[in-house]
Amino acid sequence: MRKLVEKNVSIQRRKISFGEAVKQFEEEQQQDKYNLLRFRNPPTIVTYFCDGFSDLAYGPLADRTGILSLFKLIPYEPGFVIQFPERENPGHIAPFKKQPHLFNIFKEHKEWGRILGIRTVGDLNGTIANREIDELIKIAEAFHEKKWPILLTILQKIPMQKSGS
Repeated sequence: MRKLVEKNVSIQRRKISFGEAVKQFEEEQQQDKYNLLRFRNPPTIVTYFCDGFSDLAYGPLADRTGILSLFKLIPYEPGFVIQFPERENPGHIAPFKKQPHLFNIFKEHKEWGRILGIRTVGDLNGTIANREIDELIKIAEAFHEKKWPILLTILQKIPMQKSGS
């Protein structure tokens, strides 16, 4: 990442036709982007291109990689967290606060998605288009049902406070 920052590579915003975008992501074998576009059909799509990689983005991006010189890459199992300065203080990165509960929720969400075969919004759209959403909802509800005994066990261990004290 530091090498890309040092190279100060251009990040090009491209407005292309819907057909071009679908073809581009299909040729690049970016199945998640291709699936996402299958369920939209605007006349044009905004893509961004940088150093041989293209992507969709739904907001403004930097126009060069050199602008992104201030960041922290923090190991966090099973991968990493990338931290940038906050908008209010662009010259400073706030201390990293571990949020294990939130991280575990994301991890569980990813695992459920893997089990259900729903890894991306495009996958979910495909499930809906194939009229398989009712089955997906039933399975997801079954997952949640299995969580209740765990939640009750945790709640039983928490001392109850009397109201007004």
